Amino acid sequence: MTEMVLTTPRLVIDAYRPSDLPDLYRIATLPQVARMLLRFYPGMPMAEAEAILATDATTPPIRLVVRHQGRVVGSIGISDKHPPEIFYFLDPAVAGQGLAQEMTRAFLSEVQRRFDPPTLVATVFADNAASSKVLEKIGFRASRKHEARSLGRPFPAPCIHYEWQRTG
Repeated sequence: MTEMVLTTPRLVIDAYRPSDLPDLYRIATLPQVARMLLRFYPGMPMAEAEAILATDATTPPIRLVVRHQGRVVGSIGISDKHPPEIFYFLDPAVAGQGLAQEMTRAFLSEVQRRFDPPTLVATVFADNAASSKVLEKIGFRASRKHEARSLGRPFPAPCIHYEWQRTG
């Protein structure tokens, strides 16, 4: 199978390169971003972040790099769990432009085409309304509420578990 390379009207979404690490690290460890993620935290060692970010771009777990106007602005991926979990982050500097919607829609389409999963899941912290809206617009439905621990938060916090089901 070939590496995933996705293009949208405004984005290129492709494989991680070592030169992407400084930008991805900066974004993922920002306090306002890290608190919305499970595995990243402010001040985390760069090598620890790289172990999460540097994945193969052909089979899950996959984590791709999102590029806008030639700059690294985020990451999107899927786990190798059953059912697979989708995860992403975006630089707050480009928030509010519809890029999260654009990247998740393109990524979901490619995941469907390549792997045809019957179900996908996602975990969103309840105080991340923007992410909930992104997932709902691409067909994810809230299925239950629970608490989860983010390494970017001092305590477990309320979350919403989302599910996407293949139709047809």
